[in-house]
Amino acid sequence: MEDAHVCEPNLSDSHDTALYGVFDGHCGAEVARYVGRHISSVLKKDPRFESSGKDPKEIGQCIRRTFHKLDEIFEDYDTCGEEIETLKNGAGKDKKESSQEDEETDKADVETRRLALQNSVTSDLESAKRKGGLSQQEAMQLMLKMMCLEKLTPKNKSAEHDDDDDDEDEDGDDEVSVTTPLPKVQAGCTSVVVAIRNGYVITANAGDSRAVLSRAGKAVALSWDHKPQSEIESSRIKNAGGFVSENGRVNGNLNLSRSIGDLKYKVDKSLKREEQIITAEPDIHIEKLDTEKDEFLILACDGIWDVLTRQEAVDEVRKRILADRKAKLSDICSDILKNVCLAETTQGSMGKGCDNMTLMVVRLNGFGL
Repeated sequence: MEDAHVCEPNLSDSHDTALYGVFDGHCGAEVARYVGRHISSVLKKDPRFESSGKDPKEIGQCIRRTFHKLDEIFEDYDTCGEEIETLKNGAGKDKKESSQEDEETDKADVETRRLALQNSVTSDLESAKRKGGLSQQEAMQLMLKMMCLEKLTPKNKSAEHDDDDDDEDEDGDDEVSVTTPLPKVQAGCTSVVVAIRNGYVITANAGDSRAVLSRAGKAVALSWDHKPQSEIESSRIKNAGGFVSENGRVNGNLNLSRSIGDLKYKVDKSLKREEQIITAEPDIHIEKLDTEKDEFLILACDGIWDVLTRQEAVDEVRKRILADRKAKLSDICSDILKNVCLAETTQGSMGKGCDNMTLMVVRLNGFGL
């Protein structure tokens, strides 16, 4: 399980502020877990958090700075490294057990990405042959794809015994490690956060987790997915030196374009944080609460949204609240996960209902009580 969450109904002593969030981890759970633990304290340390008063736009900017501040913390491994290593292994698991589980989970996904990238490279080469060449930008994109493909392709076993080849590979690796050292924190997480203050819902989102408001039973979107194929995201990725593969993955790997962590996509010091291949820059949405019509909020990771639309999710939650007004929201969430979202079998599911799933429901205005 690589997801985490935050639930702080009383975040501030001087303001009536609540904070809720869902963080969907990938390439490991440690970043999501760290964010879930620390996002509240980092937000409260923002110099404008307490002084922003009733201005929802300023709260949104506080959360925005918090997303980037968490990236800064991950860049300073001396500060967070010990806790990251603890979170990486997970409660009750030793390092060997955790590594074995990660290897089994990732193996099929790596092969899928490798094949998709290989097909993309082949397609580009065939296109270049038909056109009689490539533009400079196309050539750079193709070169980057081939470098990524090489990293995903297992080395030829016969080459492993060739001393000359081994020395050449080691020299190449050393050169890369000196010029572009990989960050020590490799994992990342999507982040959707909702703050409630002074009658406003302020939503910050980076990635493909979502927040939804039920307004008199109608789903109101509070966030929108960040996918590499979109024009805005694709343009930023390419301008930063990355590419989007034909199967919609950044540099052939990630199928989302904004996240906290994923520092290996944020190494170009000549670019601002919001201009990197992958950025933690959130979209901020502000919604004025309607005390008569607004019923509850739903925050969930993409495992839920692969199965349910926003309206379907609202319908599932709403009918359970109204059917049993004494039901706990946690029990309602469990029931939806178990009986609606989870696939009975992985066969023929196309991945739907098989992903990690986190579902949070926040009651508003005493709805259903």
